[in-house]
Amino acid sequence: MTTQAAEKTATRSGMYIPGLDGLRFLAFFLVLINHLSKKDVQAGWAGVQHIGWSGVELFFVLSAFLLTKLAVEETNRQGRVAIKKFFIRRILRIWPLYYLFVFAYFGYFMIHNHVFTLLLPRVLGLLTFTDNIWSAVTHQNNIASSAHLWSISMEEQFYLLLPLLIPLLVRKSRQTQLIMGGSVLAFLLVMRVIAVYQDMTFPFIYNSPLGGDAFIVGILLGLGAFDAVLRRIPPLLEFAAGVALLGSLVAMPWFQEMNYVQIVAFPIAAFGYMLMVDAIANHSSRLLEAIFANRVTRYLGKISFGLYVWHYVILNEAEQQFEKVPALWGYDLAWYIRMAAILAVTILVSVASYELYEKRFLRLKSRFTVVQSRPV
Repeated sequence: MTTQAAEKTATRSGMYIPGLDGLRFLAFFLVLINHLSKKDVQAGWAGVQHIGWSGVELFFVLSAFLLTKLAVEETNRQGRVAIKKFFIRRILRIWPLYYLFVFAYFGYFMIHNHVFTLLLPRVLGLLTFTDNIWSAVTHQNNIASSAHLWSISMEEQFYLLLPLLIPLLVRKSRQTQLIMGGSVLAFLLVMRVIAVYQDMTFPFIYNSPLGGDAFIVGILLGLGAFDAVLRRIPPLLEFAAGVALLGSLVAMPWFQEMNYVQIVAFPIAAFGYMLMVDAIANHSSRLLEAIFANRVTRYLGKISFGLYVWHYVILNEAEQQFEKVPALWGYDLAWYIRMAAILAVTILVSVASYELYEKRFLRLKSRFTVVQSRPV
């Protein structure tokens, strides 16, 4: 079967939703803007950077929603989730590129800078997918050009629980699912209140499961717990409501400040992105499909893992190089040229990474697939 035919078949089955690939690229783009030097960001993009941290939350909502939806379908067909196959699929998707980057980057970094013992604990954290816990406990989030990889550790920890959790939740009523999910969200909120008033640091909340609201909301959406309400809302209105929720974060303090924003920002981002995901996944809108499900945005979403992994080292190197170049065209134009160059190089590297390396492993996933989803 050709890729195009497979894509159509998967789409008809409901397990591949092309528009969500466009949202993946949006998630990456927000993260990219967030990682730009704050002092250099154009005034018109300052609001986007202010909420750029939430791009990771969008990734979390998408992962939780899609994997839950697949696990529910698998449970309905077989009565359980094939846990071994689930883990093999996740390994084939994440580990090859992730470990390539970790070994290549830190091998170069430690040899080039003659730094070994200082980085060794963090490298071990990355290798064992516990880097987010290390960051939370040591209150340190910045480690060269790999600070963003804490989120991969968080997702891997989530993957350990999901195939065990879903078969249990599927058997519960919608009301019970909402009560259980709401209880976990309330617990996380209370723990963040305590953390803020105990003067804990930003990484202690952001890099730890205390900021896991997006996973819980994504699971509930994948279970269909919100369907009775959300199906009544027109998709464009629902999507606009999600954007409005995200927009409310612009008026709040900078996310890394330890105040009320650390308490309320996580549920706001989680529910805002949940509305956006549902508007595309469970409704039909020509406008949203034209924006998020066109061929270009679909492909960029398909390579979004590579975009995420590679972008930080490319961005940091580019910013160092651009500091040496005078702003011959004026500061504003120079900023846009630098931004375009960073984005273009990141896309080119990610395309090469996906087509020449990642695909070799992704094709193997079909051997362990129970429910067909996105074609390679």
